[in-house]
Amino acid sequence: LNALEKRYEQKDQAITSVILDMGSITFMDVTAINAFREWLTNKHEAGLGVQLANIKGPLRDQFHKHGLLEEIGQGNIFLNVDDAVKAREKGQITDQEYSAFATQAETSK
Repeated sequence: LNALEKRYEQKDQAITSVILDMGSITFMDVTAINAFREWLTNKHEAGLGVQLANIKGPLRDQFHKHGLLEEIGQGNIFLNVDDAVKAREKGQITDQEYSAFATQAETSK
């Protein structure tokens, strides 16, 4: 995220959204989740949209357990990067579009 921050600060043109490919992340400890939550809050307050793609089940379960799915918004979670890019280009990011995927979190953990 630090490299992303540097690129964001260096851009002359306005960046309105960022898509994070979460496919290689299967676990985040509580410290990482809290740091990610703080980063998300800062981006949302700055008016930057954040979409996540390729969230694996265990990570999605952790996000659900810690309330991050609700903070991110179900309409900002996509099966893959291509779907996120297409939805972003069309301006069709809604809370209903991918809610079935986003809410597959295991709630019994």
